[in-house]
Amino acid sequence: GTYVHKMIVADIYGDLDDKALEPEWLGWLESWRKAKRLLQIRDYLAVEKVLGSVARGFAGTVDLIYGNGLALPTICDFKTGEEEDWHRLQLAGYLRLVGVSHYRQNIYLRADGKLPKMTLHKSGARDLADWDAVFRTFQLQHKRGNHGR
Repeated sequence: GTYVHKMIVADIYGDLDDKALEPEWLGWLESWRKAKRLLQIRDYLAVEKVLGSVARGFAGTVDLIYGNGLALPTICDFKTGEEEDWHRLQLAGYLRLVGVSHYRQNIYLRADGKLPKMTLHKSGARDLADWDAVFRTFQLQHKRGNHGR
């Protein structure tokens, strides 16, 4: 996943030489480009941006915040694996750090170059409540020295 993320960032900034890529990476790139065209991503508002809050006690790196002419920008996270329920919570955490309304989306890129699955998370209030509960549980465990045990 890390190499795919770096490749997408280079593509966004126009620093990617497709001809220099090993053949096994071309599918991932094509999958990203298909998503970019379909979603009409035009404005890159943040790319691999580290967000953090001392007051909230956590930080994270947002893959992409983009605009495409919709009313709100979209916080986007790229995945190279299958969809899992916790992905929506990761985006809810980013939403807490951004502090304003955004759409939230996962893009599940494909090695075969096909159009990726794109999941737009709409249950904002539920996801934020779930994030807050999970994070509070982590804080309590951490305070007691129960680091995930």
